[in-house]
Amino acid sequence: MKCSPSPRIRTTCEYAAGHSTGRRPASLCVLTILDEQGVVSGFVLSGLDRPDVAAIVDPRAGTTGYRGYVRADLRGKRLFFVSEGMGCRVEAMLPTL
Repeated sequence: MKCSPSPRIRTTCEYAAGHSTGRRPASLCVLTILDEQGVVSGFVLSGLDRPDVAAIVDPRAGTTGYRGYVRADLRGKRLFFVSEGMGCRVEAMLPTL
């Protein structure tokens, strides 16, 4: 899976799965990314097909892919990933790489 970089937007395309449990998103999920002031600054789509991961990691991990987009000027800042449907909010720092 390839992501096209942009000077103003940081992108990531990866997968997230519990190796021991094979847990994965049940369906497509959208996470909103908020900056420290609560302004929407990006989003993440999870539950994307990753047949390569299913083949290498675990067949149950076929929908563990995600693609995220966030403003590049937020590198090194505190961000909040919010899922309204699941009722969760996670805080993370955007790496400066």
